[in-house]
Amino acid sequence: MQSLVNLILLAIMAGLLPLQQAGASAPFVPSADESLTPYQKITGFSREFPQQKVFLDTDKTEYLAGEELWLKAYLVSARTHVPDTSSTNLFVEMISNRDEVVDFLILRLENGYAHGHIRLSDSIRGGSYQLKAYTNWMNNFDKRFIFLKDIYVHNPEEPNYITRAEIRQNTRFNEALEEKQEQMQFAFFPEGGHLVAGLENRMAIKAADALGTGQEAKGTLLDDQGNEVLMFTTTHDGMGLLAFTPEPGMNYSAQVEFSNRQSLTAPVPAALSQGYVLQVDNEKELLRLRVNANFDPASLNLSPDFLLVGHTRGQVTYVEQGSLRNGSFQAEVPIDRFPEGIVHFTLFDANETPVAERLAYARASQNLEDAPEVSFELSAGDSLVVVDLQFDPGAEISPSEASYSLSVLEKYGPLPEEKQNIATYLLLSSDFGTTIPNPWYYFADDSPERKEALDLLMMTHGWRRFDWKDLLAGKRPEILFPESEGLSLAGQVIPVSSSRETGELNVEVSVGYTDDRKTLRTKTDNQGFFTFSGLNYEGDFTALLSVERDLRGRIYRVELLGNTRETTSYISGPGTRPQQTLKRGPDWSRRNRPGFFSRLFNRPGTGEETKSPSMFGAPDQVIYLEDLNVHYTNVFDILRDRVTGLRVFNGEITLRGPSSIRLSNEPIFFVDEVQVSTNHFLSVSVHEIERIEVLRGPSTAILGSRGANGALLIYTRRAIHQQQFSYEYQLRGYHVDRDFFISQIATRNYLDHEIPRTILWVPDLVPDINGRVRVRIPYLEDPDRLHFRIAGVDRLGQIIFLKF
Repeated sequence: MQSLVNLILLAIMAGLLPLQQAGASAPFVPSADESLTPYQKITGFSREFPQQKVFLDTDKTEYLAGEELWLKAYLVSARTHVPDTSSTNLFVEMISNRDEVVDFLILRLENGYAHGHIRLSDSIRGGSYQLKAYTNWMNNFDKRFIFLKDIYVHNPEEPNYITRAEIRQNTRFNEALEEKQEQMQFAFFPEGGHLVAGLENRMAIKAADALGTGQEAKGTLLDDQGNEVLMFTTTHDGMGLLAFTPEPGMNYSAQVEFSNRQSLTAPVPAALSQGYVLQVDNEKELLRLRVNANFDPASLNLSPDFLLVGHTRGQVTYVEQGSLRNGSFQAEVPIDRFPEGIVHFTLFDANETPVAERLAYARASQNLEDAPEVSFELSAGDSLVVVDLQFDPGAEISPSEASYSLSVLEKYGPLPEEKQNIATYLLLSSDFGTTIPNPWYYFADDSPERKEALDLLMMTHGWRRFDWKDLLAGKRPEILFPESEGLSLAGQVIPVSSSRETGELNVEVSVGYTDDRKTLRTKTDNQGFFTFSGLNYEGDFTALLSVERDLRGRIYRVELLGNTRETTSYISGPGTRPQQTLKRGPDWSRRNRPGFFSRLFNRPGTGEETKSPSMFGAPDQVIYLEDLNVHYTNVFDILRDRVTGLRVFNGEITLRGPSSIRLSNEPIFFVDEVQVSTNHFLSVSVHEIERIEVLRGPSTAILGSRGANGALLIYTRRAIHQQQFSYEYQLRGYHVDRDFFISQIATRNYLDHEIPRTILWVPDLVPDINGRVRVRIPYLEDPDRLHFRIAGVDRLGQIIFLKF
């Protein structure tokens, strides 16, 4: 079978959205004065505190337990969508709906890209999960802009080992979810931010449940005398629009009825007695801006001048210094002068005080025409499907300067609805800081209905990346999380028995793997803070941290900074689904969840204080007296009862049995690493002993020939107190990705849940210099069952998303 399709010609049917970003056209600034305070403030803020966006592209959104979740990360500038190269570390968490961090990855970013995988164990609980991704720098700003993605996991075997307690938890979760779905809420959103008395005002409405899912509703607007003003209804996703002229001094409310028969009374925001109305009409090729005021500024000794500023993602794209004439002003702005995305308009009065704001979406039609064309040719043989892709971005950028991800799915039923993709997230959701239900609806075509719905979406949301009042007042975010090159180990040494500051102390760390370690040294500041930076390890590695002893005898504890993440909560929203396992299955048996014992006995260490290591290396046996449940009065009894292989022959202690008939067969005796006689060793008070170590076999090589009979070592509590405090940590290094492989899970499980199987995942699809890519897929079935999806961002910030 062979077919050649130009995807640009099938944009609507195939779901293609190639979009030109930064560099598409020059910003439209008809009368810009760069000395104006708002202009300076926003450009200065964007330069001093550059914002970032993260998107995780995954091979799919629904999985079976036992599968791999394959992902590609894109880190871009929030202003231009150009790949961000300032960060090297990206943190990815997988969070369950029980607020558990199921997995945690540290991805090493290269030129703004990274890829990895998460193993979904066969014992993972079925249900809703979220992927969370962020850089250290993003933690300095509003947490609502940290990336979240909903995924769902099915576990067909869970009913066969689920416990009663887990069934109760699932039931409670579903009850709480259902309760939120039944909680109706309703809000008014005056265009420009306020109602103004005596002027015609437009208000958007939003009806939703407590999860944010839009609900159908209708209602009646009433004045404070109970008179009907107008009737209204929602049109899309719980949103709608109404217009009326509020009377001075009159209060309004609405009687709202939802489709589920619930009803409520919603107050309408009070109208300002004096104010401005900012309105935007989003027409086919231009944005029509209107400013109206219900008062004469001259009567209040105010200037009729104003400033209208528009920015797209923090990049100033429109500045207008205007003046009201007869209380009104109007301007027309060509849409193609804006880069694709949300434009945030703010109206400032003559005193440069923000008085109204409005969001609008600039859907620049030429972006679709100028974006890279992508064509494909599909051919199938006896056991191989070959896909030839052709990227043609023109002269601006070489195709090899882009990186895309390719997912090929085998369909076993209707594909799960894709609630989010790289285009809808970067252009829409990421600038709202909230989840948008079914955002692809607004991009699927350019029909008037979808355009009106998109404008309602703008009216019911606000810009949150910065606040104009804070910006003009000179307030700046506190930077607590600077970016660093590589991984770092930072902490604080804190005195346990003293309120005085720590003072400068030497700190040493032995870091790395068992057979590859290096030692680093630093000094704390007076508060005890220290940092080891530039660590570049993959997988799990260990760090043995040592703090020098204090001459005043103080005891310390060490707290690692950043070692524990913030309290992570699963955020319920429109994408949250109920738990499926609510009863035991037919094959249920009283057995542990798969992998229970491996999890129990393979828990990673988390910064426990270690006993001071011996100068002789790892002993063959260690006896800690504090662990003994028998009270001993002398050392000899401890040796006789506790040391493995110890024998007493003719009054002589041996560890290896007789080795000479003429020389002594006794081991060497040490107290606090000083060699002593047998009598000295046996006379040490039991109350002074911290531990006894036994060396035999290869571990005695360090002692040379004198260690042929082994060694016994006593460490006293007094000596331990004088040594360094040591802490051992098992740390997470950079994630190591693996090569893609096809899941071997039984096909019936995919069929039963209508979940697609991932046939191919290519996280770093890079065209050659001519824009060509050939992909070979071993596949024996009908190629019509395959679903292809490509996503990515190139060096200029151009977004590609297509499916076929």
